[in-house]
Amino acid sequence: MSVSLGEKFDRRPEYCRPTKADRLYDHISPELSCNECDYSRLVQWSAQNTNNPMIHYGTVASRNQVMKNGTQRDIVARHLNVICFEMEAAGLLNILPCLPVHGICDYSAIGKEVKT
Repeated sequence: MSVSLGEKFDRRPEYCRPTKADRLYDHISPELSCNECDYSRLVQWSAQNTNNPMIHYGTVASRNQVMKNGTQRDIVARHLNVICFEMEAAGLLNILPCLPVHGICDYSAIGKEVKT
């Protein structure tokens, strides 16, 4: 399965790892723009041993609004023991019994890299 996923990524470069310009900050105030971000609050990413896609197993939480605060995301994730959050299927399960299947595409952050 890993080889198959890797081949799909090779054919779709837009799904690659974020660039070095994509920085994650411990954002103090949601009212401030990213131009005021304090570089000392830059979150250091863990080194990755591979660029190959990985499959994660665990509980996915569903919510009906965007979570922009990484600190809040981490607190809720630890409390509920979830590996990620999704919002596209929120409410759908009340109408249609189904199993949503998602790929994880980004993280909860106020300042996301904008590609033009």
